[in-house]
Amino acid sequence: MDERHCLAVFLLGHPVLKARLKLAPYAALKQRIAFQYHLTGLEQDEIGPYIAYRLKLAGRTRPIFSDEAVTLLFNYSKGLPRMINTLAHEALYRAALEEKTLVDEKTIENIVQEWDSL
Repeated sequence: MDERHCLAVFLLGHPVLKARLKLAPYAALKQRIAFQYHLTGLEQDEIGPYIAYRLKLAGRTRPIFSDEAVTLLFNYSKGLPRMINTLAHEALYRAALEEKTLVDEKTIENIVQEWDSL
């Protein structure tokens, strides 16, 4: 058994996991980590194409988000895809309820203000 590595484990998690591994009780585990990688958020110029791609998968070819709304999505999400998806989904839902054909910056601002007040 000493000649071969018989087990490989992948640890995936939020930045909290990385911080926790720095604590003394986890020192032995941290020493055994051979490789680590941290995913960063998307850049601002990647948000528009990302949203367009997701909408294309859903069957939509025309833009639904204004340029200003896309900018706000980036600002509020810090480029994190999960947050972009959550904000965009909520914005699409509200736009549908209001029978809007375009999600504008006001819709994004309203969502974020409501979330901040929770």
